[in-house]
Amino acid sequence: MTAASGRSLRVLTFTSLFPNEIQPDFGGFVARRMEAWARAYAERWAVVAPVPFFPRVPWKTRWDVFSRIPREERRNGWKVCHPRYFMVPGVGGFFQGRSMAAGARGAVERLWREEGPFDLIDAHFVYPDGYAAVRLGRRFGVPVVVSARGTDVNLYPDLRGIGAQVGWTLQHAHALVAVSRGLRERMIVLGADPARCHLVPNGVDLDRFSTRERPTAEPPRLLTACNLVPGKGVDVVVRAVAGLGPEAELWVAGDGPERPRLEALARDLGLEGRVQFLGRVPHDEMPGLYARVHIFCLASRAEGCPNVVLEALASGVPVVATRVGGIPEWVEEGRTGFLAEPGDPEAFRAALSRALAHPWDSATIRAALRGRTWDDVAQAVEAVFRGMVGPGG
Repeated sequence: MTAASGRSLRVLTFTSLFPNEIQPDFGGFVARRMEAWARAYAERWAVVAPVPFFPRVPWKTRWDVFSRIPREERRNGWKVCHPRYFMVPGVGGFFQGRSMAAGARGAVERLWREEGPFDLIDAHFVYPDGYAAVRLGRRFGVPVVVSARGTDVNLYPDLRGIGAQVGWTLQHAHALVAVSRGLRERMIVLGADPARCHLVPNGVDLDRFSTRERPTAEPPRLLTACNLVPGKGVDVVVRAVAGLGPEAELWVAGDGPERPRLEALARDLGLEGRVQFLGRVPHDEMPGLYARVHIFCLASRAEGCPNVVLEALASGVPVVATRVGGIPEWVEEGRTGFLAEPGDPEAFRAALSRALAHPWDSATIRAALRGRTWDDVAQAVEAVFRGMVGPGG
């Protein structure tokens, strides 16, 4: 922080997408962006990461993880609060933003009372998080910066009831941040003021993800890493691999509700032994996976700026992905990978075939990420924040 830029800022990050003691990799892209900013620029930084209320019960359910998340913890020395809010699974989406704001208000008031006021609220995901943050910003009289991540502006605006609240958030946030040009354009189409929309793509840790000796042994080995939900298009990748010939292998890192259907699809296509479902892989183990594969795949039907693509490129691994969201901003045909239209297994297979036959240079692939470290991202975030509070803080 230089003297010319004024005093350091006091920022409250508000997001349900944040790691916790029980889910250490959850929302890691938010944590990495804001921890890089806090290390370089913060006078004070705290996080309010609401979680749905769920009572402790003696049997295991998909929701009991929420009951085990601590009310307060520290992450790398920073305070993280996890207030509860009421959410009825499957039917509560319309009320979720209001409920999140009400449930988190006490935690925010306590931080304000015990540590003094914050200069601004930094929210991630337009709805419900951004909506709740804007309401809280009005209560405390501070500006709110809302970052869009993908589904929040690609899908939610089309949902009855929720769409209107997304639009309200885009119109009333003091600044908006998009992680890709496509998301920025989408927010403007939805009614956001272009002057308040900023582009700050995600970053990548170039020390953790680095080029290593690429595997040369056959068979060709492919990797996809994502949540196993319909929108990620893992079924497209599996069908594409079936058309590559008898030797190609696919590793699937991730878990989710689609896993049983995908496992059945692999069996039906005769891919048992060639498609391995690895489950959730801790983030610290991902560099080792990238080092052992020839191609990284992502067949999403919609995206923001997926960090797995940046991590693969930083590891010198070519990427075959769909032409959606911010992916084309990073995957350059023949230089860092190949692109295909979403939802088309044959087009994806053709792109994979081209990638497997192409002579790749790991150093050239990695060079595409020059200027995209988390420290670079933090500098861009600081510029947005300064625009909200002025150079003197």
